[in-house]
Amino acid sequence: MTDPQPPSADDPTDPDQGREWVEFIGKELDREYTRRDTINARSAASITSATALVTISLAVIAVIRGDHYTVGLAAWKVWLLGGALMCLLAAVIFGILAGATASKFRIASTTDMTRMLSAELWGYHLIDARNETAKLNINAVRTLRAGNTAKFRFLVLALLTQALGVLLLGTFAITVIADNSLTPPATTTVLPAPGEASPR
Repeated sequence: MTDPQPPSADDPTDPDQGREWVEFIGKELDREYTRRDTINARSAASITSATALVTISLAVIAVIRGDHYTVGLAAWKVWLLGGALMCLLAAVIFGILAGATASKFRIASTTDMTRMLSAELWGYHLIDARNETAKLNINAVRTLRAGNTAKFRFLVLALLTQALGVLLLGTFAITVIADNSLTPPATTTVLPAPGEASPR
């Protein structure tokens, strides 16, 4: 907290001086809090959707490598699926970083608030107190905004990589559907039981 100067003899008599500025600064601080909460919520949603898509990709790989179907894939299609999986995993990582990133958020410390109640500051003029409160809020806005900007950049990266992963995964699905390379499993011959007629 800064050290305010004692009120001078010619202090203005208008008790509302600076109220507009203080209210504006307070609204900016509220906006940054809201922005932080919104980014955290969107990063959590990004992690959820990207994780679901990764699960779908792994299920596709399990089908490809399973025994139910033999899928003959060209090498470029395998790379297409692998690229989609890597993009989606990157989206999950960026989403986690967007939610976890935090700056050195500076709010009014307990020491600052204790000084407000001390004999040093308690008797200060209303306008001087309003000014010092606004300074503390500006410091909080500045540090909170820096953290929110870093969060937003990670969120943008998460959304971009997720979009690219969905594009690659969709392209892979279309190429597989359009290709008649799925072959049904080999049929097995069932021998008739004793006394039963053989199937024709």
